Amino acid sequence: MASSSTTSFLINSRVLSELVEDGLLIDIRVTGTTKLEWNRVLEFLHTSDLTDRTNQTIEDQEHLDVSRVFEDASEESLINLSLKLHGPIILTCNFYCEDEIEFSIDPRQLSLPTDIDRVLNLMRQLGNLLNKPVGLAPEGKSDTNLILYQPALGEFLCDE
Repeated sequence: MASSSTTSFLINSRVLSELVEDGLLIDIRVTGTTKLEWNRVLEFLHTSDLTDRTNQTIEDQEHLDVSRVFEDASEESLINLSLKLHGPIILTCNFYCEDEIEFSIDPRQLSLPTDIDRVLNLMRQLGNLLNKPVGLAPEGKSDTNLILYQPALGEFLCDE
């Protein structure tokens, strides 16, 4: 893996075009999380300037009780949260399990370098908030990171 201390690099356009062709989403993923960390992330998203305030689900986060979400969750009543980063990027967070925070993105939304920078900025802020690595991977491929942010190093690592 190559390292970079800046978010100005681009995800390989060939990789993105393959993801678009395959119809695969990409996931921002933090593993080994707790309910307390879920609450920290939700509070961060509620108070940060990363997301557009016009999305009603952001305003409703204050009332979201993570403990109850996981207690009440079933396949039929899975709760998700949609967020809009400034620009065209919509993130969907599904509350699948307590020990993994995951935001899905349609790679077709990442057409400009600034779009990719917004995603990388979110990854950096989540990693620093939780002091945990944050990966960007094709959906369903948790062992394959296109990019990994390591907060202990303050760097992004990516496959060459």
